[in-house]
Amino acid sequence: MSDIDEKTKRDIENGVPMIVSYLDENKNTTKTETYNLENVEIPDYALRNFARAILPDIKEFYSHEENAKKIDEWQKEHKKNRKKISNYGFRHTFKIIDQEICHIKRTFVEAVD
Repeated sequence: MSDIDEKTKRDIENGVPMIVSYLDENKNTTKTETYNLENVEIPDYALRNFARAILPDIKEFYSHEENAKKIDEWQKEHKKNRKKISNYGFRHTFKIIDQEICHIKRTFVEAVD
């Protein structure tokens, strides 16, 4: 944190979420530091809009039975491991995404039937 300017240090101390990347002379990342990411929360409307934007891809994915089985297995495993995930707002995010995936699955199944 010694290479960070004073304003940025104050922002970090005040809880502003931030990722600081250090670059070499070729503009390649040499080091990355994260601060206050637990303060990041993606609004529900943004997650829902994202889910709607990828709906065509999700429909394509679920049109293949083997993919549907794989995602169902992943969801079961994810629910078992959810307690292991640190609380950076991800639990809420996963909950919203899970809800949207379930809604999209129902919509897709109804459309196919």
